[in-house]
Amino acid sequence: YATEQVVDKPNGTACMPLEAIAKSLEYCVEAVVMNQEDVKEAMGTTH
Repeated sequence: YATEQVVDKPNGTACMPLEAIAKSLEYCVEAVVMNQEDVKEAMGTTH
């Protein structure tokens, strides 16, 4: 949720500023464009 959307939600509901959500989406699109091929390893084995 955006910070403005949690006013009527229970305490502890996850939220962040819209600017952070927008920047995260920019990074997602950049990752898709820069990495044309999927990782061929099972999740968790690259960290």
